[in-house]
Amino acid sequence: MKFIRVKKIIVMTTVIIGTSNFYPIMSQSEHYEPMMYLSKECFAKRNKKVCKKALNKIQLYKSLENLKDNYSCQTRLLGLEAQLIMVIMKMTEERGLSLGMLRDLQKNCSF
Repeated sequence: MKFIRVKKIIVMTTVIIGTSNFYPIMSQSEHYEPMMYLSKECFAKRNKKVCKKALNKIQLYKSLENLKDNYSCQTRLLGLEAQLIMVIMKMTEERGLSLGMLRDLQKNCSF
């Protein structure tokens, strides 16, 4: 079990180092800003391409939060991911719920 955890940390460290090339020396909130912006755009414009970009960002942040054992935040990211998928599939029109989810994410994920 420890080997898997170490391997996961090595892989995620590689991802973090690779990510830092795109976001040089930024605060934690600034790292999450692209995901938040893309998510808001997805909910507002219902654009599949924007929603898919947001999903890609969320995938990265879920992994980062998992490394920090921040399962509460990771769960909220999963919820956001589900909402974005519903937008892509045109299964929801509830913008208020989605924007509330973003506020909850900011409050509970320390960014």
